Amino acid sequence: MEYKTLPKNSILTCPLKTVIKSVILSYVISIILFLLLSFVITYTKIPYSVITPSSIIITLLSILTAGIINGKKSNEKGWLTGCITGFVYMFILYIAGSLIFKTPNISSYGVIMIIIGML
Repeated sequence: MEYKTLPKNSILTCPLKTVIKSVILSYVISIILFLLLSFVITYTKIPYSVITPSSIIITLLSILTAGIINGKKSNEKGWLTGCITGFVYMFILYIAGSLIFKTPNISSYGVIMIIIGML
């Protein structure tokens, strides 16, 4: 598969289709890992206090996977492409959470997660 290179002044150095595919893949990874976590918590004596740290770790692993995929596919500025991918992942997650919980506000925790996702 051959990728077209974008002009030098373009922000994304890999195709937008690759960014979208990697974000979808990262959500698939997240869903699988969250299902596994819920199964483990349900059928073992692991305390519920591990849910929050586990959620953060699963989210970061998913974003890291998407960022690595885009970084490898980009011709240059892979770090910027990975940063944009992390932002897109967290933005979609924020929008989905706002729609589900009907609270479209952002807390300091949300800002920190967006920044960490971009990093």
